[in-house]
Amino acid sequence: MIESLDLSYNQLSGQIPSQLIDLNFLSNFNLSYNNLWGPTPNAGQFANFDERNYKGNPGLCGPTINRNCTSVPDSPTTGSSNRAEEDESAVDMSLYTKSSAFLLVTWRLLNGFYLDLPFIFNQMSSADV
Repeated sequence: MIESLDLSYNQLSGQIPSQLIDLNFLSNFNLSYNNLWGPTPNAGQFANFDERNYKGNPGLCGPTINRNCTSVPDSPTTGSSNRAEEDESAVDMSLYTKSSAFLLVTWRLLNGFYLDLPFIFNQMSSADV
């Protein structure tokens, strides 16, 4: 049995699935600070949860959070934010690739120099003789 469900700060988007109403033993439930929209469940145990469990989701509506569903748009406009997230992840991946390559080359050069040190010292001491 699931007694606690905390999905806050998970970048979830879309509507809250109606199947959650089937969870009968929830004592803790938190969907705050995601990108959810649409009506909040208000049947069963969900009638006991208040707006604190949904805060940070401006697209949600319903009696639980005291926001009329007719005044909230059907879905948020996320096209530009999704593009910004995609651009950000592309930059992150590019930065990751470049920094990994830099670290690998640096490690290889330093490691190669360290492994060749005995050879260099032997060459220097035999040249002194």
